[in-house]
This record gives sequence, C-alpha cells and structure tokens, in this order.
Amino acid sequence: METLGDKIKKMRIESNLKQNDLAEILCVSEKTISSWENDRTKPDLNMIYKLSDYFKKSFYYLINDDLNLENTNEMQIKLKVDEKNVEKVRDFVKEMGQVFIELFDYTLINDENRLEMIERVKTKKL
Repeated sequence: METLGDKIKKMRIESNLKQNDLAEILCVSEKTISSWENDRTKPDLNMIYKLSDYFKKSFYYLINDDLNLENTNEMQIKLKVDEKNVEKVRDFVKEMGQVFIELFDYTLINDENRLEMIERVKTKKL
C-alpha cells in the first residue's frame, strides 16, 4: 500500500526535484516536505490540491491509500466551462457515457449487433 507520503516522494523524484525545490514551489519549508514524505504529518486539502495540480495527478489518487491509478486505463478529463454551459456539458458526458456502456454491452452480447448500435449512435436513437 502506497501512502500519501510515498506518493509525494515518488512524484518529486520522478520530476527530478529535491525536497528544497518542492518546498520553494509550494512555499513551505524543506522540513515540511520531509515530514510529509515520512508520513509524520499530512498536507492539508488545499496543499494536496496544489500537489495534484503541480504534478498533474488526480486528487483522488493522492488521497486514497489503496488506489493506484497509474497503471489503469482510467482517464481523467478536466474541462473549464462557463456557468451557462455546465448543464449542457454534464448532459453530454452522461449521454456519451451511456453510449459507450451500450456499445460495450452490445459487443459482449452479440458481435453482429455492433453495426446496429453504431448506427443508433450516429442517429442518436438510444
């Protein structure tokens, strides 16, 4: 099981940073970085967000000790959407997620149905 401290140290080393380099980036002391990496203390949620953003890792990956998303097919997509379009984007993502699930289900059930499902997707007759 990889702890938050292990993950911070691993990301720092992979980025060729020393503890004092990361400390400067995050505006904390080198002692603080050492304390996090050795699991003596934990960064607050705001700092975990900064680490997530800096190292381009999922916030959930950092806070969950049992989860290691580095070797999965999961993809995280971040979108910046103005308030007027949030609902449209949510609906689109929900609809496309259902399309992919149905495509997958059709492929598992009967390979011959795949063309029918693709045609349904093209015409949005789900």
